[in-house]
Amino acid sequence: MSDQPTPYIPDDATRARLRAQLHQTSMESKELSGELQANEEDARRKYEETPLAQFYARHRPQRGGESAGLV
Repeated sequence: MSDQPTPYIPDDATRARLRAQLHQTSMESKELSGELQANEEDARRKYEETPLAQFYARHRPQRGGESAGLV
């Protein structure tokens, strides 16, 4: 005899119910992901409008040859 347990095989009704739950959860996850992306973009836009962010943007070293000492 084998020491392997017999895998659980759900009946058709259980399989359909689990598939529907998975689909619903997937759709909710996609919706939440979209909301999160929108919130991140809104927060980034609001931050970029602040005086502190504008100060950093003006005084940030350029990422070119100058900051690397190649000029």
